[in-house]
Amino acid sequence: KEKRRIRIYALMLITAFALASCFGDDEGSEIEVFTDAYVLKKMAGDEEVFAKTFYAYANQLMRSASATEIGGSGEKIELTQDPRSIYTFSKIPQQSDFNPYPPATVDYLFQVTSESGITKESTDFLSFDNIDITDITKTEFTENNKYLDIAWTEVTGADGYLIKIYNTEGVEIMNSYGFDTDILEYRLNILLENWIILPEQGETYILQLHAYAYEPEFEAGYDAYNIQEVSIAENEIIWP
Repeated sequence: KEKRRIRIYALMLITAFALASCFGDDEGSEIEVFTDAYVLKKMAGDEEVFAKTFYAYANQLMRSASATEIGGSGEKIELTQDPRSIYTFSKIPQQSDFNPYPPATVDYLFQVTSESGITKESTDFLSFDNIDITDITKTEFTENNKYLDIAWTEVTGADGYLIKIYNTEGVEIMNSYGFDTDILEYRLNILLENWIILPEQGETYILQLHAYAYEPEFEAGYDAYNIQEVSIAENEIIWP
């Protein structure tokens, strides 16, 4: 697998800003839109559960965005402004959105309207190979708690891995860059990582190890908009 692909999943939101920088976001420029629908899988107790995730990225501010199932139920999902990027609308599943059965493999029609009133449409096929959830085999604070050593098992079919940390309220506090599939351990430097919110001593956090896979075919350089599925392993840690 190409090593350039390892960074992309972690940088999806950053690439939305790159689009704006590349094309410009003035009212006279043509709106460029990329959309993605993919499957999340994790454990709820002893049971695998699944949910759908939707993203729309643009080079201009958006007024609205939606994803409608083509055929089947015809369900329409309204996307909302993503708090981490002004050029991104998303529908990120909450705990109540996960189900013990996988979603249907269907096409979704995205409709995106810019602030200037221009509407663009695109489709994305929601499918997945049901890759395994990794096992987190090590979470150990070392060298006077300066580092957190993390190790995990290989997932067949994955294109890379990613580390996230959440507080017990479900707020994301750290999001790593992606790792290639031959990397199965990482020393997280407490001082240098991409912290959104700094952890607090004695508090409990949820460490997640994401294994992600891209859609089989996509245009080179557009990995960020072609995620197929993500499996998520979770471990509880107490910050020393």
